[in-house]
Amino acid sequence: AIATSDDQTTRDIDPDAFKKAAESYNKVLELEKEGSNYQGLAKINFDNLKADVLNSGVAAYQESDFEGAFKSFQTYEQVAPSDTTGYIYSALMAQQLEDYETLIAEYEKLFAMGYYPKSALNQVVYYSLNTLDKPEEALRYIQLAQEKYPEDNEFQKTAVDVYIKMDRMDDAIAEIREAIVLEPTNARLYSNLGMLLDTQGETELAKEQYIKALEIDPSDRFSLINLAVFYIGQGDEINKVAIEMDVATFRKEGADVEEKARAEWKKSIPLLEKVLEGDDADELALQNLHAVYYKL
Repeated sequence: AIATSDDQTTRDIDPDAFKKAAESYNKVLELEKEGSNYQGLAKINFDNLKADVLNSGVAAYQESDFEGAFKSFQTYEQVAPSDTTGYIYSALMAQQLEDYETLIAEYEKLFAMGYYPKSALNQVVYYSLNTLDKPEEALRYIQLAQEKYPEDNEFQKTAVDVYIKMDRMDDAIAEIREAIVLEPTNARLYSNLGMLLDTQGETELAKEQYIKALEIDPSDRFSLINLAVFYIGQGDEINKVAIEMDVATFRKEGADVEEKARAEWKKSIPLLEKVLEGDDADELALQNLHAVYYKL
């Protein structure tokens, strides 16, 4: 009666009234035989008690009283500790309050119960990584998600982002290779692998990945531009040899070397033009195409 009173002064008599009432009803259910009058009465009253708490939280939420709703859902957790509803609603209110540490703590309670909804795992990963700047925690949750949902490649891709943020490029490359095994027809994965290999100076290996990506999706912008940049760089390296020749050597060999450089530069043109077919104002493609024309 204290817990469900409409009078605030009465409710203030005992802030733990909901919890104590729930414990008492549960004790009745434990002591009474199945089908007894007291057991039936306890079940009805206990269900009503849970409904009162839950409804008060929902009503507060509908009034945009997220703090009040959060308190109600916290109480519901005490009244019905084995019901996942309270933890999920508490986490949602913590999100509204932008209290992401509490959001994660609420989902941790779910995980401790052996319940791992994808939405909860995605949120703890996202807020750990992007809001709280805790990449190690994000990685721990990703590994948990991969264990619970080994067929879901999205967690694998997120792991790549985390490793990059932690500057663990070898791990990022290994992770994206595993993602490719699970999703071998995803052009973007090959393109991203190529870019990671590029950052490590593995340009030839990167080139192979861009070519694989384009075999799957001939219009993949990143692979088209990055492969074009590779050929431009190859041409520059060859042309550098000609530039550094002495006059006598250049007269004998320079023209051939320059022609090889031009051949590499020309390979980039159809790739960049392909990008411009999709977007004739693509700034990066236009800049590189301008550079190639200038070199030629």
